[in-house]
This record gives sequence, C-alpha cells and structure tokens, in this order.
Amino acid sequence: MKNVNSTRRRLLAAAAALPLAAPRLVSANPFAAGQPVRVLFPWAAGGELDGIVRRLLDGLGKELGTPFVMEYKPGGTTVLAASTLINARPDGQTLMIGSSSTFVINPVTREDIKYDPLTDFDYVSHLIENAFYIAARPDAPYDSLPSFIEYARSHPGEVSYASQGVGSVPHLLMEQLSELAGIKLIHVPYNGPSRVVQDLIAGHVDTAMMTQMLPALQAGRVKGLAYTGHARQPVLPDLALASETIPGFTAHVWFGLVAPRGTPAAFSHAVSDTLLTLGKDPALTDAFNQAGMSFLPSSPEAFHDKVRKELPSWQSTYQSLLARGRIRPIG
Repeated sequence: MKNVNSTRRRLLAAAAALPLAAPRLVSANPFAAGQPVRVLFPWAAGGELDGIVRRLLDGLGKELGTPFVMEYKPGGTTVLAASTLINARPDGQTLMIGSSSTFVINPVTREDIKYDPLTDFDYVSHLIENAFYIAARPDAPYDSLPSFIEYARSHPGEVSYASQGVGSVPHLLMEQLSELAGIKLIHVPYNGPSRVVQDLIAGHVDTAMMTQMLPALQAGRVKGLAYTGHARQPVLPDLALASETIPGFTAHVWFGLVAPRGTPAAFSHAVSDTLLTLGKDPALTDAFNQAGMSFLPSSPEAFHDKVRKELPSWQSTYQSLLARGRIRPIG
C-alpha cells in the first residue's frame, strides 16, 4: 500500500500546486466569474480517472476563475453523455470528457450512433493517454501472459475477461489479442471501470484489460500479466510488455475534452491554452506519470486532427474482427 499512498500524495500535492503555476499567455478569458461550467463524465463515479480528472478540473477552474463541475452520465459506452452534450446549448457552459470509444470506436462499430464525430463536436483539448494493464484474479492459475495464453489454449471457452462494455476499446483489443494468441475467451461486459476492478479482485471474472488497475496491482490485489505500452513502466518495472509475448502488440486509450458544436471558439481556446500551460508543471506531469498516465493537452485543431486520422484505422480493425468471427455486429 506504500506505493498507492505515495501516488495519491503526489496527486494531491500537484493539485495544490496548480494555482502557483508559472505566468502564462493565454486567450482572453470568456468565462463569467463564478458561473459553473458543467463537465459531463460518461462513466460511474470512482476510480483513478475520476479522481485525476476532478483535480485537473479544479486547477482549470482556479486558473479561469469559475468552477468546473463534474456531472456523471454513465451509459452506452459514453453514448448517453455524448447525446446529452450534442443537445446542450453551445454557450461554453457545458463540456464533456470523452474517450477513444466516444470518437473513434462507437462511430465505426454502432449503427445506432446518432452523431458524426468529425462534425457534431467542437474539440477543445486532448487530455490523457494510457496504455493498458492485463491483469488476472488473485487466485488465477497463471501469473504471466505466456502462462495465461497456455492455460486458455488448454481450456477453450472457459476463461472470462471483463471490459467496460460491448464495443469498448478493451473489448476490441482483447478480441484482437485472443486472435493473435489463438485462444477463445468469454466476454463479460460492464458499465464502466470501477466495478470491473472490484469483481476482478473478488474473483468473479478471470481477467481484464484496464487502464485503471495500477493501485490494485501495486497492492497485490490482482495479478499483473502484461502492460500494453511501448516500454515498461518505472512504477512497475517487473511487469512485462505484451509485445514481449506477442510481437508488435501495443495499445493505448486516450481521453479528451469537447464542447457542443457551435460553441464560440474563445471558450475552447481559453481552456486549451490553460491546459497547455498546466501541462508544463513538473509536479502535475509527474503525478500523472506515477499514476501510469500521460498528461498530453493539445490545441483544439490538433485534437480534431487526431480523431480524423484514427477513424480509418479502427474501422479496419473492427471489420477484420467481424470477418474472422471474433465479434458479432455491435449495433
């Protein structure tokens, strides 16, 4: 628990230091002092992402002189929150934290999606990027990715994995990994990350691919099988890379901030400029790193361009999994 508490202390210290950031040159502040800005969060409360985003919004509010208030809107792998945002007034008072699922997965996997990711949002800033942890229940009969694959091959259709929902990034990635490894797993979808970790610790599911797993791994409450980043993590140096077992297999999920289409650009640029300045704070970036995350704010234009470039790649991945029978049509 020492490492977990240390991580939390770093996050708290970084949040406390935000108002002391170096002087900055940003766009004129269009926000009315003291008027709350609603920030839709499309997952259930709890978990590392919730805590870090809250601290980030607190720092943003202090810099811009107005509170940024989280509003939880879980459901439909972020679709409920996205639909709420699209119908909100474009007056700068409503934003949303979205993810890869919102902008590049759901649009290519679900026919019931009512929005176009390239035209129905105003992009504000990329925020966070994470690689995934592949973990197992604490009493699992395997403790590495090679031994997990060997066990799953000898027990086809018996090993389960949890994801944050049908069509979520972990769902598609675990099916991609399963195909590459030549195994067949049982998918157990959840509505958000917090319950996944709880049920993995309790042994109700066998494995999971998650970004929000670091505290449980550090505390020894689950078994670490692999990490999907490009390099091993300093905070967990003994956790092998997935690519050490399956060459070329790396995977990340990212999160970003968007506004309703038609929001005056002054609001988006004020937020983006402030986040870019906060991104230069060594204490804050170190806190994200210690939590296994990278804080990577961007301009609105760069964030929109990222989405535009990734859509064709995920379309190809989804169609490939469908063609090989790894998944069924999602929506």
